[in-house]
Amino acid sequence: MEARRSSSDADEWKRTPILSTQGRMAVEAAARRILDEVGVSFEADDALTVFRAAAGARVEGKRVRLDGSLVDQCLTTVPARWAIRDREGREALVIGEGRTYFGTADVAPFIRDHRTGEVRPFRLDDTRTAGRIIDALPDIAFACPFGTPTDVPTETAATHAFAALVAATTKPIAVAVPDVRNLAAIVEMAEVIAGGAEQLRLHPFVFSLLEPISPLTYARESIEKILFMASRGLPFFIGATVSLGATSPVTLAGALAQGLAEDLAGLVLAQLVRPGCPVGIGVATGVLDMSTGVFCFGAPEHALGTVAGGELARHLGVPSWSNGNSTQSKVPDQQAAAEAFQSCLLNVLVGTDVVYDCGYLESGIVSSLEMLVMSDEQIGMARRIGRGIDVTDETLAADVIADVGPGGTFLAEDHTAAHFRDALWRPALSDRRARTTWEAAGGTSLGERISGHIDHVLEMHRPEPLAPQHAAALAAILEREDRGRG
Repeated sequence: MEARRSSSDADEWKRTPILSTQGRMAVEAAARRILDEVGVSFEADDALTVFRAAAGARVEGKRVRLDGSLVDQCLTTVPARWAIRDREGREALVIGEGRTYFGTADVAPFIRDHRTGEVRPFRLDDTRTAGRIIDALPDIAFACPFGTPTDVPTETAATHAFAALVAATTKPIAVAVPDVRNLAAIVEMAEVIAGGAEQLRLHPFVFSLLEPISPLTYARESIEKILFMASRGLPFFIGATVSLGATSPVTLAGALAQGLAEDLAGLVLAQLVRPGCPVGIGVATGVLDMSTGVFCFGAPEHALGTVAGGELARHLGVPSWSNGNSTQSKVPDQQAAAEAFQSCLLNVLVGTDVVYDCGYLESGIVSSLEMLVMSDEQIGMARRIGRGIDVTDETLAADVIADVGPGGTFLAEDHTAAHFRDALWRPALSDRRARTTWEAAGGTSLGERISGHIDHVLEMHRPEPLAPQHAAALAAILEREDRGRG
């Protein structure tokens, strides 16, 4: 199959707002009022100590209220733009310019086998397999372990998953770990590969995601991760995850205001610890279906609110996080395609910086390689739409039209040869052949072609391996961590 260039290369992004300017300002004002009048609970003394020392923070018990002047100060110090490298030190993601980078996630306890359709517990080998697929997909820009391995010690599963993933792909890696000890071990591994702590800080290829607990609470685990990453100047995203009508107001505007307040509270803590440390924010507006009690990834309100959360981040001059390309469907079917594409397209049109969760089924509890490959194709299509229509003298082609004249053809024109590759997006897996040609080639469905493509990649693609000395150092860290948790 012909190699396909990432459609993010040299694209010019057009942005379409979800919230009006007035709407963004109103949500921001409501979030600031929540911070000033209601406050956020921080469940760790280390954070409370930091806030007590800050002018503009008022601490009563575990409740912290923040003046607008302190929020403004911290929004001034947080970088609006930063870069993420790949494992080999090459610049890979430019965060803060709205290019919209998509990647996977890492908490699903199950995976759907692409050959048999069986849903089974996620294993460490699944992370290795997913890493190879991610490494080969042109529009999946960063990697997450794709699930939580169930065949290694629970306490160190996240650390094992990172070690497996970093050996399977050179792409940047995002991690969402249960506690700061896993995070510290992962950062130690990354420092080995990068050539030391300072090299990793200057040229990070790993970034993390952490979440407050809605409504308006930071648990000790999240606080420890903020303090750890901020003190080292390493990049991370704070993603408030609310459930409409359960852990936030059922209305999207209210949920966004609450989630933004939660994000800003964590951002302020990070900037107080280390002004200038790279932080991004976002709000995931989960939908609790009132008739089934199920958290629905594929609902339109989830896509709208989550993308608007990223839009609010950019409104404040902060890099943005979102999630998308996931579904409530149990299989990678027509429902999955429809639900995934809505969030995919919205994120590209709005210009969210980083989008997690590609490849999820069933509200994020099942990972699917088929869904991931489908997402890669959808991202390419959405990027082409997001580029819009370029109108110049060259693209208007008035002289070419005049030369061809009535009744002519443009197929042999130099203008067509020069521009068709950039003007027309080409799918890798969707079928555009005539029916007779398609039938002669086997008459396969998209799902069948995706499954075959996965097998082809696993047979043919060989990611660049870790240096032997790095692999040995990571193995030693894993052995130490397993012993220490035993």
